[in-house]
Amino acid sequence: MKVMPPESLVIVGNDVAAWLAAAVLSKTYGKGTEVILCTDREHPCAPARQPMLPDFQILAQTLGVDVPQFAARCAATYKLADRICAWSSTNADFYHAMGDYGATFGAVEFHQALSRLREAGKDVKPLEAYSLAATSAQLGKFSAPSPDPSSILCTLKVGCNLDTQALRSWLQDLCRQSGVQLIDQVVTQVNIHSEVSTIDKLTLDNGQSLSANLFVDTTREQKLRSSLPGERRSYESDLLARIRYDYSLKSVEDAPISTVSALAKGWQKSVPSQNGITVSAYGASDDVLKEVGECVVEQAVPCAAVLQVQPWMGNCIAVGPAAMQLASPCVSELDLAWLGLSRLLDHLPDAQAHAALAREYNRVVAQGYAHVRNSTRLYFQLSTRTEAFWTDSRKAALSDELHYSLALFKHRGKWPFFENPVLPAAWHVYLCLGLGLWPERVDPLAMAASVSDIEQLNLKIQKAVVTAAANLPEHRAFWRGAND
Repeated sequence: MKVMPPESLVIVGNDVAAWLAAAVLSKTYGKGTEVILCTDREHPCAPARQPMLPDFQILAQTLGVDVPQFAARCAATYKLADRICAWSSTNADFYHAMGDYGATFGAVEFHQALSRLREAGKDVKPLEAYSLAATSAQLGKFSAPSPDPSSILCTLKVGCNLDTQALRSWLQDLCRQSGVQLIDQVVTQVNIHSEVSTIDKLTLDNGQSLSANLFVDTTREQKLRSSLPGERRSYESDLLARIRYDYSLKSVEDAPISTVSALAKGWQKSVPSQNGITVSAYGASDDVLKEVGECVVEQAVPCAAVLQVQPWMGNCIAVGPAAMQLASPCVSELDLAWLGLSRLLDHLPDAQAHAALAREYNRVVAQGYAHVRNSTRLYFQLSTRTEAFWTDSRKAALSDELHYSLALFKHRGKWPFFENPVLPAAWHVYLCLGLGLWPERVDPLAMAASVSDIEQLNLKIQKAVVTAAANLPEHRAFWRGAND
């Protein structure tokens, strides 16, 4: 039987997640589906600049452009690592790479080999010494990954930092080109078929009614999805940051790299695009601004840590802020929006919107959101700072999954395998190591390995990293040249 796309689709919202959903779904469904975007006159409040994980490259392909074209459209810079500053009581910086560290030693994972050296009392360099991505970021160098598996450049993975408004404007152009209808009205009523838990129509403030086969809610207050059954779960006890303050810096560093910095009463994220830097400071109150010095706050946005347990209910799907909101050092609002949309493309609704498809989408997306929550929570759990903000943050209860993961890592240096994780196991392993948490025991395979052989491998890796990094172009020169 032929799968028929929905005849009509209504998206509600006006922040970048709404325009992203409209551009992606209109391109995917094609001319056979009428796509309407109702802005609800929502005020966009996403940060002016946002980082994205390496999956941004799949988003670029979905939108029909290559990575350089995507970067040019979004005034984006590339990144190989994030700089984590003052997250521990020693105030040491750590460059957390997106790509690989070291190399396997036979069947022994690289971090296990390092644990073997530490157990033997041997010298172990800072983790950056074993990662081309981290060393390059530290030195202000950059290269795109190589497809050649014999090249050390194949160990690189690239994320990006982009201008949110530039992306939003481009998405608006794509929507106009694909025939998306724009309605700049407020939704005043959501009319429900209570017997089957579906939306019948939306009533707008000008008296107009909107009916559709499928509705997508991207609003922060879940204007559509909250009208249907389902649990909206709060995790605000996880994090003490209640408000986000955004301000801008005009100049871009010679090596544009996103930085996550701990403050005494909160934390901040610095994101450089091609045309400036946005800094978002997170805290319980404006006391956090006293630590960042003189700045002009552009917007103050309340933080939330909420999750829609079943984002797809009936003929309504919550995406972006309507599905999950979380102030995270490692994942942006755009990453969360793309997480929901990319999974939706794998479970694309047809005209019937079968309940089994919705159930599987909810399962997969819930899994992804749980991974994001745990990865975010890990950042705060690993901090060794002693101020009240940080000690209180570490007191929050861990999810069963994160508690198990940390126990396994402490015991044997292993991170569990999870289906389709947003961030891979190696990302978590090296975050733990970089912030000072090493396994209490060495894996038996690593214990059986020759210490001298591991030392030789380490020296070989360090030399290869130093040599390769020295020959890479300057980071700023690379992205400038790519966009000329």
